[in-house]
Amino acid sequence: MAWSYDVNNVGGVNGGAEVMYDFKELLKANGWSVRASGGGTGSGLFSAVGDIIVDPGSVGKMDVPGAWFIVQANAGMAPQREFMVQRGATNVDWRVSVSAEDGYTGGAAGEDTPYTASDEEFLIGTAGPAYEIMFPVASSYRYHMGADSTDPWGFYFFCVLNGGSPARSYGIFDPLAPTSFDSLDQDPAVYTWGTEVNRLDESNINGSRCRGWYKKDLAGEAFVVLYGMGYGGSFDAAIPGAVGTNPYDDDHNYFPIPYARITTLANHGWKGFGTVLQWIGSPRTDMDTLSSAGVKDRICVGPDCVLPWPDTTPVV
Repeated sequence: MAWSYDVNNVGGVNGGAEVMYDFKELLKANGWSVRASGGGTGSGLFSAVGDIIVDPGSVGKMDVPGAWFIVQANAGMAPQREFMVQRGATNVDWRVSVSAEDGYTGGAAGEDTPYTASDEEFLIGTAGPAYEIMFPVASSYRYHMGADSTDPWGFYFFCVLNGGSPARSYGIFDPLAPTSFDSLDQDPAVYTWGTEVNRLDESNINGSRCRGWYKKDLAGEAFVVLYGMGYGGSFDAAIPGAVGTNPYDDDHNYFPIPYARITTLANHGWKGFGTVLQWIGSPRTDMDTLSSAGVKDRICVGPDCVLPWPDTTPVV
């Protein structure tokens, strides 16, 4: 893994448009490309083959109702996933979808109409189009993001209210660890996306915010909610948050999240272990950092989870 970061950003008047613009730019710097984009209603801006949301006025171009872009993964990713991001009527309102393998080639795209994909699934909002309140009010938060430029090419972004709060307004592409998933799984990944009210904590990771394909390209395929399972102890789930620090060195250990669906649910079964978002064994304060050999390399988001982090002090 080779992570790059863009953290401690002060959100401004363009609100969620700033987060999504910077997210797009970070992915471009780490092997992704923009394969199509539109500048929104009345902009007259549209490209079927590239990024129209660029200088001059780059962030402002993202902050137009209906503005959209589609990012495509590095050709080395298998399958070569794509994400569609579109702004709604205001900069708090968004919709986001993913195409695992078919790509966004359908429909008649234009300045405020993105292409569609035959395997398109919405992570925020709906195909309607309908949008969700994904971000807090502009200028009320800071935002942070990271992307892996090598296999397995995971990424994340999240927001924290000024002064500190549990992480919210997040998008995490969490490829599964090699050998942890079945060889027939055509999309070994978990898509964890949350709105302004969905905190990045155990209740949502083991709730409704993690999704992925069940038996993609096989009989009975479905895009389903996946559940981040805990690790059991003698009385209750010991991980996350209930095993304390390491008894030998007092470190705060963290652990891969196992994703699955239990047998009381339809489409049940094992998915795999994630590689980006991880459980922590002992609760920590939001935005605390963890260090390895004196280097900060993890950030605590909510009481239960950690994400990769650069060697810098978070600003809240």
